[in-house]
Amino acid sequence: MIGALSAIKVLPIDRQVFESVIRDLLPSRSMDENIRALEKGGEVVEEFPR
Repeated sequence: MIGALSAIKVLPIDRQVFESVIRDLLPSRSMDENIRALEKGGEVVEEFPR
């Protein structure tokens, strides 16, 4: 959901900031999965017709 939120640009926060927070706060064992989820959320929003 964070990836989707960052893609619709409602908040003045870049996707890179969300990714940095994920990298800084989450344990390494789940980091790759969470980064992929962030990317997928953004992709879904980009594919959605507006």
